[in-house]
Amino acid sequence: MDDGVSLRDYQIADLAYYIRNPKWLNLSDPGTGKTPSVCVYQWWLWREHGVGSAFVMPLSLLKKNRDEILRFTDFKPDEVTIVTGLKPLSPSQQKLAQTLLEWDHSRREYELFGSQKVTFKALLDAGVCRPDMRVDKRMLVARTKLPYELANPGNTKVFLMGFDAFSTHWSALPKFVKAVQVDEIHKGYKGDSSQRTQGFYASFFSGPMEYFGGMTGTLVSGRLDSAYPAIRVIEPRYYPSYKGFYYFHSIEDPITGKLKAWRNHEKLSAIFGKHGIRRTFEMVYGKEAKVIIPEWVEMSEKQREIYNKFKDEAFLELEKFYLDGTQPGVGFIRARQIMEHPNSFPDLSKDDGSTIDIMKGARCGKEERLDIHFEDHARTGKPLIIYAALKPQQYRILEMARAYGLKADILNGDVSPTKRGEIDLAFREGRLNCIIASPAVADVGFNWQFCGDQEVDHMIFASLDFLDTTVLQAYRRAIRGKRGKPLRITVLLYEDSLDNRITFIIYQKSLDANKVDPTQPVLKLFEHNVEGEPMMEAA
Repeated sequence: MDDGVSLRDYQIADLAYYIRNPKWLNLSDPGTGKTPSVCVYQWWLWREHGVGSAFVMPLSLLKKNRDEILRFTDFKPDEVTIVTGLKPLSPSQQKLAQTLLEWDHSRREYELFGSQKVTFKALLDAGVCRPDMRVDKRMLVARTKLPYELANPGNTKVFLMGFDAFSTHWSALPKFVKAVQVDEIHKGYKGDSSQRTQGFYASFFSGPMEYFGGMTGTLVSGRLDSAYPAIRVIEPRYYPSYKGFYYFHSIEDPITGKLKAWRNHEKLSAIFGKHGIRRTFEMVYGKEAKVIIPEWVEMSEKQREIYNKFKDEAFLELEKFYLDGTQPGVGFIRARQIMEHPNSFPDLSKDDGSTIDIMKGARCGKEERLDIHFEDHARTGKPLIIYAALKPQQYRILEMARAYGLKADILNGDVSPTKRGEIDLAFREGRLNCIIASPAVADVGFNWQFCGDQEVDHMIFASLDFLDTTVLQAYRRAIRGKRGKPLRITVLLYEDSLDNRITFIIYQKSLDANKVDPTQPVLKLFEHNVEGEPMMEAA
């Protein structure tokens, strides 16, 4: 334990709650200090009961949380181990890899059928298979063998693991590991039927796990049923099954049979109240100092012409191919690509991932607006964080930022966890002053309130995904404590476009979360507001 380090009064109260309850939830807001009390709880479990812990979390948090454990407890460095190793293959991926390994490729090429095409693409992305369908044996072994840290645990008392590693290898943990704490549980275990969540269940119902702690400020992540896995582990008698949960809380459209809305929020609220604790940001630091400003952007002339034709006719003929918007879901995807990155539009006439410029060199409306912001930050030297939901858009924004002389880098799914840590550190130290990030990747585990000695006072959402929780978690990367000045959150929205629908979906989801927990904010990204209160638009 570091000298002079101690828990705050409310963190001591949290620790007492964990000790009294073998299974619990900490639903406190990001930045309120959930981790230190959990670290001390792990030390108490070992010292008092000889119980080791599996500390499960997104990969980006592994190093940070290990440092926290060593800082707040008397565990020695060799007693706190990060379980490395690549993401394990799913059973279907292992089966196809084994089939391809045994196939005689010299006689004829193996023909993929049905779902094998999707499985093969996953093996290709994982580096297990090559484009000629031959298997890289070294990578296959790396993706299927037991991680070294579990095969040789040494003196380890706390194992820090990613979600997939725990769900796949929990049975290989030493017998004294009977406790699981899950940081940002909404990121890993929110879909009941997923293989990952089923492995999580098995560790309790078929395995040795007796103690459970879940940590997240956003357990209701877009849908009420995202909370079901945690509830099932805490007390399975609340609902007989996932279907029981779904039918009790859902309202389906009588014609389509699709989910229309959620109901009976009060039961979830009562369950959280009984098994969870929550510290809001306001309780710890005072009101969040933030200003949300929607900037309504006009599409460029060419962009609006393309967008309107596709919207009205659900069909668009381009130079090399045509867009068919009549297929379910496809129309929505193509419309967003026209909105967010028409200059890097996927070339549908090829299968090699190449792109074309359907704007013939003209830029889209949001890039024209970003020009103004980049020019301002280049002049003032102030740091900037930009979130964008679509990958091609992220790379175009990165090019723009660097063209203005900003020291910028990108955080998305293409960046390895190690590289993410390096970029994060460079920004916090002031060696970078601009980060372009994917909300899905950079919504947890980062503290970006300061860039060097400057407080970050501006964040831009260039495009949004459909989750209220990623918006909340994303902007709270820059609100990690009491701020010296309000954070300006700019949301770029196209007029008369799908952005209207997306912001309304986010509003509806945040309203569901608020009905379960009234301390959760309702997000109205389509209107100017200060600290969540409506405010008149400036003239």
